[in-house]
Amino acid sequence: MNPSFKLDEAIAKWRTEMTAQGVKSPDILDELESHLREAAERRIRSGEQAARAFELAVREVGDGAALKTEFAKTGRVHPIAEKLMLAVCTVFMAFIIFLSGATVVMCFRSLVDRIVSGVGMAATLIVACCWSRAIPRLPVITNKPARLLISVGCILAGIGIATFYCQVILPFFGQPYDHQIAAAGFWMLLPVAAGFGLGCGIDQAGRRHIAEMAS
Repeated sequence: MNPSFKLDEAIAKWRTEMTAQGVKSPDILDELESHLREAAERRIRSGEQAARAFELAVREVGDGAALKTEFAKTGRVHPIAEKLMLAVCTVFMAFIIFLSGATVVMCFRSLVDRIVSGVGMAATLIVACCWSRAIPRLPVITNKPARLLISVGCILAGIGIATFYCQVILPFFGQPYDHQIAAAGFWMLLPVAAGFGLGCGIDQAGRRHIAEMAS
């Protein structure tokens, strides 16, 4: 037993060492300290001596150099995987454009219906393809649980708005018993695309900030 050991002093010294090793972001250090303290206190409650519990907790969290490298990788994608994802998305987008265009031409006779459905389809595609451009303007949330909660909330909000539009607003645009799809129905996907884009953008904004601060 080491009666002179004090957990708070050991953690303060650990933070100084982590800063010297390159992990300088206060937000990252706060999150790591929370994990370190929780791990150490859990071992102390199970009967481990405080000094030994702290040593094992430090090993569990990891050293500063490895953590810096890990945080620097946050938000990055391997070039091959990135190209593969881009190719798959391009194929799907082309397929969606083809089906949507065929639907507009074959299902709608009125020019107004074609314009309404076409503009709705174009707006959805623009949001789906260009949401990443908004990342620099989105709020930076470094706390991972909060960022995840807000991102999921944005996605669910988009789905909820689309459902409300489909169930409450869309019936006013046409006869509900027609076999023809209402042209305004193409706008239903816009809030879904916006919700997914906003949720993914907020997550990416937080990840990029952490990577920049750690590098």
